[in-house]
Amino acid sequence: MIRSFWKIPTTVAALSVFGFACTIEGLQYLNLVDRLGLRQYKLLAIVIGTTFDWMDILAYAIGTAIVLMCELFYI
Repeated sequence: MIRSFWKIPTTVAALSVFGFACTIEGLQYLNLVDRLGLRQYKLLAIVIGTTFDWMDILAYAIGTAIVLMCELFYI
């Protein structure tokens, strides 16, 4: 169980964060920043991101797996 404001299972929290990260990465793949004409707004361009990379998704998956394994063996 994640210790936070809300009591939600670790699996739900970890997979939700992974899904959010993949969604952002997918928006980068679709060049959302350029399609919406937001490139001149530096903060939005940084938050949304401008470069898609499969290695980022791999890193998110590995991080999620590590969190889930640590939680499994810790409790």
